[in-house]
Amino acid sequence: MANNPIIYIDPDGREKIIALDENNRRDRIIISGAEKFQEQNEKTEIHIFAHGNENEMALITDEGVLTVNTPDELVQFLIDNSEVWNIASGERITLVLQSCQTGKGESSIAQEISAHPAFENVTVIAPNANVSVSAKGVDGTFRDNHWGNTDLSRPGRWRIFEGGEETGSFSGRWKPKGMPTLWDKIWYR
Repeated sequence: MANNPIIYIDPDGREKIIALDENNRRDRIIISGAEKFQEQNEKTEIHIFAHGNENEMALITDEGVLTVNTPDELVQFLIDNSEVWNIASGERITLVLQSCQTGKGESSIAQEISAHPAFENVTVIAPNANVSVSAKGVDGTFRDNHWGNTDLSRPGRWRIFEGGEETGSFSGRWKPKGMPTLWDKIWYR
């Protein structure tokens, strides 16, 4: 499964969707780290690894670059690419946007997605800063330094949205998951 740079599906229902360009040297590093990312024990988690900003996500598909600016575009992408999305009808889903800055600002794409009726049973988790992924795995979300480089000493926040509202947030060093543990709530708030 890890050799598929477009879709990586865990056989027990947890899912990674890696929508990056395997021909791009920088993306190959992110893909390597994303493949090492360990989902938690939730059967209804979807992690999307892609490029993004507060207004959109750029998803690399077999057909080319899909720019997602609206919740409807993301719904169609999930219908076309996610087994979890298609089989988890009625169950609560956690959608983690492992895409830079998709949770940044007062009207981020993540918040807009969470307000859409198709995401009524979905918790959306997104970073307010850049996601740092190395060949070793996902480091977290971190702000830039004065020179515009990601600074691992300056964690951002993983913001949690439900129904168009922010319902919580965790330190950028937290590993996003469907059910935060008591330890997560103590250590990463």
